[in-house]
Amino acid sequence: MRPAPMPSIAFTASAPTEIRGHDRSTTTLDARDRALIGAWLVCAVIAVALPYPPTKVLVGILLGAVYVHASFASFHLALSGFVLLLPFLETAYKGSILFPGINLQTLFVLYISGVAASHAGRDRLDPARNPVALPLACLVALTVSSALLVGATSNADLSDLLMRIKNSFAYALLMVFGFWLVRKPNQKLMVLTCVFIAVIVNVVFSLRDVSVTQALQLSVMRHRAVSLISAQPNLYAGFLSLYLFFFAAFLMYYPAGRKVKILVLAATVLVTMNLVYTLSRGAWLACGGAAVFVAGLKSRRLAVPMAALAVFLYFWMPDVATERWDKAFEQGYDPALIAEAEGTEMDEAATRVVQWRSFLSMMGEHPVLGAGYGEFPRFFKEGGYYPVAKSAHSSIVEIGVELGPFGLVFYLWILGAAYRGGSRVFKTADLPVERVLGLGLLAATVCLFLLDFSGTRFRNGNITAYYWILAGITLNAALAGEGTRQPIRLWLGRQ
Repeated sequence: MRPAPMPSIAFTASAPTEIRGHDRSTTTLDARDRALIGAWLVCAVIAVALPYPPTKVLVGILLGAVYVHASFASFHLALSGFVLLLPFLETAYKGSILFPGINLQTLFVLYISGVAASHAGRDRLDPARNPVALPLACLVALTVSSALLVGATSNADLSDLLMRIKNSFAYALLMVFGFWLVRKPNQKLMVLTCVFIAVIVNVVFSLRDVSVTQALQLSVMRHRAVSLISAQPNLYAGFLSLYLFFFAAFLMYYPAGRKVKILVLAATVLVTMNLVYTLSRGAWLACGGAAVFVAGLKSRRLAVPMAALAVFLYFWMPDVATERWDKAFEQGYDPALIAEAEGTEMDEAATRVVQWRSFLSMMGEHPVLGAGYGEFPRFFKEGGYYPVAKSAHSSIVEIGVELGPFGLVFYLWILGAAYRGGSRVFKTADLPVERVLGLGLLAATVCLFLLDFSGTRFRNGNITAYYWILAGITLNAALAGEGTRQPIRLWLGRQ
């Protein structure tokens, strides 16, 4: 047997290899990809950690040069670099650049759109065949139309509404580009590896902050875990919950070596610990509910790491987390006490109770088009449902009240199509990385739906950015054996 050729570090595509009857690319990272991951990560950490602005600028320029060179060589490198850089964007300049509404997020999306256009070719998959694309486009169009109507009929700042829509859905474009251009298994593994690294970077920053603050002894309200991706504990908990399932799926279905398995297992434990330190009961319930659902109906093997984590938490759970969990059952959150509990944890929970009790009544006042995008706080107060203006504590309530039944239909259609696509990939894919992505996507979709009962994660661009990217590179696996001219089924039916 001839020895395997040494991997090339040049910016060229990997040589294809035969895998179970399919002419597909190798499913291991080559030297180029590993070197780029290391270079990007080191530069990003240095740019954040160094106290001297001139040095940060120089490192940033070097990082940008390497990123631009790599991204035009292969689109999966552009996507992977963005995944690693996203957490650090939150520590950079957040204001407008040159024009109002143009910030770093906008520039990145425009740049990646240009890179995607440069890589487009006739042999690529038609992005319109993405089963999530149509309902997502309908939801965005409905949201923009609602914002324009609100801007024309009220004193709301239309530019601010459009900015919020952009921040919510801009990263969803990356799903379309990933579906379109990231087709080879080793490219998908590169993107997934970068997601793992980005999550762990957030966890390390978060745990470091927690340990410095109170030596891992958190107080309930002042020292809940946050990180680079979000400074709000509940949002950060949703972020951890979504991507924890990809770690678990990798442990169960990817045939990696022992050292890699140990590293991923350690990372899974750290993510779980950080999730506990967020003290977000909604995220705990959503993560646990999704784990039980998926392990019971889709993958019994997934019950193994989840059971191991449950045993670990039983013996390790800190007192502050146990006390917070117990308070969820000790307090009744009587809405009659809202006025007396203004600004407290009890007020926050009671607000959720009132919003869910009033959900159908609020939708009934605007049964067709909804109250209008961004109008929930005003409508919630002026409609007599609450003494003060409060934002929605559930994406389901928010979308239903603001956009009406059509908005809810498109929202459920998006999640249903993502779940069905992930399930199909998990059942039919013959490559380990695609099975991992399929199981991770369907579990993350269930978790996102459950998270949206107690929060608004769906509309938060930073929290769902990796979800859109992973959805894109997962869903195209279900179409790998189909002709490019064959129409795709966009409805939710039996396969």
